[in-house]
Amino acid sequence: MSSFDPSLSTLDPAQSEGSDDAAAAALRLDLLGSGGEQLGLEAPAKSPLASQTALLVLLVVGAAAALGAMRYLGMGPRSSLADVKIEYDVNEQGGDPAKKVDHLRVLADLSQSHLTVQVPADQVQRNPFRMAGALEAEVIQEPGMPAPPETGAGAREAERLRQLAVEREKLIMSGLASLTINTIIGGDTGNAVARISGQTVRIGDLVDDLFTVTEIHGRGVVLTVDGKAYSLEMAAGDSAPNGPGRNTKRK
Repeated sequence: MSSFDPSLSTLDPAQSEGSDDAAAAALRLDLLGSGGEQLGLEAPAKSPLASQTALLVLLVVGAAAALGAMRYLGMGPRSSLADVKIEYDVNEQGGDPAKKVDHLRVLADLSQSHLTVQVPADQVQRNPFRMAGALEAEVIQEPGMPAPPETGAGAREAERLRQLAVEREKLIMSGLASLTINTIIGGDTGNAVARISGQTVRIGDLVDDLFTVTEIHGRGVVLTVDGKAYSLEMAAGDSAPNGPGRNTKRK
């Protein structure tokens, strides 16, 4: 930095005042320059990102060290158990004979045991696997013995079915009694036609919405209902197959 000596100046007062201003300006510039150099020498501020990275690295290293320590401590008991050798001789003799038990004898005793493990059926007061009302003693049916009468709901159902069968039989018999063969054409051929109570039928047709024609022969027709066959024939006094019928017969 340059120094200024006013005694060496030969300028007039006006020039001297201007020189003072110039010297002051130069002094300020020197001060600013030296301050800028000082600012340039200061250390830069630390970044927050660098601190976070360092903290993360420390956490990772600490976690790895903790895992390694736990693994080392956990492998210790396992390695000690692996070195244990169990040696036991079942045929070894010695010790207190009273405390030894022959396993073969125990198995033999168990196989020969006759302890009752099942309650007899006649001593069971109530069977939880059967519905109420069906706990009566079962009767063994011997050959030649009549079936015991049913009781309860089974008896009522059997009686209902029997009544239906009786009514069905009455309907069939009354239907047969009302049928009359009027005419039979081609009774001995495969294309026979019969006229029953005014209705012309062939094999397979339905008569009176109840009977099925299964056969037509010379003087009669076979009707089937409920798996039973009934023969409807012309009257014996008729001279020709085409004459009117006057009676019926049942097989």
